[in-house]
Amino acid sequence: MTNREQVDKTVEEQLADCERLVENLELSRVHRGTIDQAIGILMARGGRTADDVVNMLVQASQRSNRKLRDIAADVVRDTVERAKPVDPKLDDGKV
Repeated sequence: MTNREQVDKTVEEQLADCERLVENLELSRVHRGTIDQAIGILMARGGRTADDVVNMLVQASQRSNRKLRDIAADVVRDTVERAKPVDPKLDDGKV
């Protein structure tokens, strides 16, 4: 491989890395609210600090090979489901 080809390959790899970084940052921005909600829920449930909860979520993500944002969404969804009234007639639509 010529020097020019090596440089071109390096530039292409760096561009691909930058594109992945931008995509990940955009996903983080979109999912940040859900992650923050899950952190708050778990802090309230367990009396833990935000750092402790984040570490728990990261570990759960790694153990289960799932995205942290998906685990956070499950926490929020499960909490909302549990908070819904059993009888829909009891829900007057007011918060």
